[in-house]
Amino acid sequence: MIVALLLAAATPATPPVLVASHRSCWQASSENALDGIRLCKAAGIDIVEVDVRTTSDGVLVLMHDETVDRTTDGHGAVASLPARSIAALRLRRGGGGADAALTDRRVPTLDQALRATRGRTIVNLDVKAADIDRVIDTVVRAGMGRRVLLNVPCDVDAAIVDRARRAGVVLQPVYIERSAGLSVEQALAPWRDRPVGAVQLVFDDPTLLDRARAVLPQTRIFVNTMAYDIATGSPMRLSATYLDTTAITHPDRIWGGLIRHGVSIIQTDQPLQLRAWLGARTGAAAK
Repeated sequence: MIVALLLAAATPATPPVLVASHRSCWQASSENALDGIRLCKAAGIDIVEVDVRTTSDGVLVLMHDETVDRTTDGHGAVASLPARSIAALRLRRGGGGADAALTDRRVPTLDQALRATRGRTIVNLDVKAADIDRVIDTVVRAGMGRRVLLNVPCDVDAAIVDRARRAGVVLQPVYIERSAGLSVEQALAPWRDRPVGAVQLVFDDPTLLDRARAVLPQTRIFVNTMAYDIATGSPMRLSATYLDTTAITHPDRIWGGLIRHGVSIIQTDQPLQLRAWLGARTGAAAK
């Protein structure tokens, strides 16, 4: 059901809003952990986001940072460590850091993570440092082509688009307003004729949402409401003033405001609260 909602996103006049959990329910588990994926899945979260990097011997693993230092009991760059060394590390609880307790959880490979999402859940792949072709190969090998939302730059090579189309992998172009060299209209124009599951927007001006909808009216809009970076505590500045910190007490102003702009996928550090609010909102509308 969830796959149909994503791939046929804008057929209904008002498509259902999907909840995406940032780094897979990390607050109740560990960042990018299999337990976090399973927790999200059990809670009915629609999409789990994970970060992908490559080990020194070419294995794709889940890790947000360039190094393993913050989230594990190890040290060093992911790209400098072999997979067997990373597999032996223990993940720290929650968002990690030197004071976070060690757990018995391990750093998953991408293949393990994909298999853990089997069933209702979509996995959003945020590729930090990995060859896109190798990521697609792993997705296809796991039989997860139509259960993945793969982040790519708006100007991704056309060969990657064609490869993803042939493999049945759903792409999500990412547009970052403050660093883009093109207007949103220019950046998204090529995607009118390409298969796309959603477009992710990082914006300072909320009118960008409406402009993107005008370019791709049949495509889901994906935004992020996480307020602070897990590692540093600094503001993430992903969606102007539409932040989780305010949404907790004023969900209609933040999450509801985004929905009124046509957003239909919201990624958050508060997935359970967002899901509960959406459920209550849907129930109230049905009465």
